[in-house]
Amino acid sequence: MAASTTDDKPKRIQQVYTLLVEVGRKAGDGLPEGATGAALMCYASGVDEAEAVRETVAILKQADLKPRGLAGYGRLVQWLANGRNISSKVQVPTARIFAKNLTDQRRMCASSRVPCCRAAGQDRTMTKPQDIDGFLAGVIHDKSEILLALREIIRTAAPGLQEHIKWNAPSYQAGGDDRITFNLSQVDAVQVIFHRGATAKDTRTGNRMIADSSGLLRWATDQRAILRVVTLEQVKAQRGWLANFVPLWVSACVAAAPAQPVSD
Repeated sequence: MAASTTDDKPKRIQQVYTLLVEVGRKAGDGLPEGATGAALMCYASGVDEAEAVRETVAILKQADLKPRGLAGYGRLVQWLANGRNISSKVQVPTARIFAKNLTDQRRMCASSRVPCCRAAGQDRTMTKPQDIDGFLAGVIHDKSEILLALREIIRTAAPGLQEHIKWNAPSYQAGGDDRITFNLSQVDAVQVIFHRGATAKDTRTGNRMIADSSGLLRWATDQRAILRVVTLEQVKAQRGWLANFVPLWVSACVAAAPAQPVSD
């Protein structure tokens, strides 16, 4: 049998992803007085959105910019598949950006910058709301009803969770770390990410954080599971399971958290 070569491996196709990134201030950035930062609309290529996000953040940091928040808006083909009416005036420049990205080692093109302001009377684009309900009122997503329904289940199942905004989506903390976070980057679905927080070490041993035989979760690692929801009917059918799973997950995460050092 002939030895396999790297050419035998399936090639992963590059795609262009639309990312909206909020960055902080820096000296000499040219932003108006009172602005707290800027919003950059970026078109980044990658074999998946995670790669596009990693490279975009790396490039912004190389440019001495400080990313404070990021929201993914999917790919052009996803918009079209979901019935969005995208004019050729948008499609043609996007295709040109894609061609440029494939030959550009940076693989990221920022097309516009909008100031983020909190001062009265100024542009309030990307300003963080004072409450979660205010944030949700401004969310533009094809599956907003699903997001609200899932949020209600999570808050009812574990009322002790602390709700805040993380990476432009609701997230829930227990024991000082995020345990459940929404991912709104996909146009056609809402994802609920069950995890142990940013500092937890991920492993892939098959020894998962919690036993679950529902088949509803995709386990990215032993400590990270993803629930993908595309319809309200799915929410209704899975309500009982989710209401039971949420407190079990939170309890397991808190129990597995490393002990805090005790001061003398």
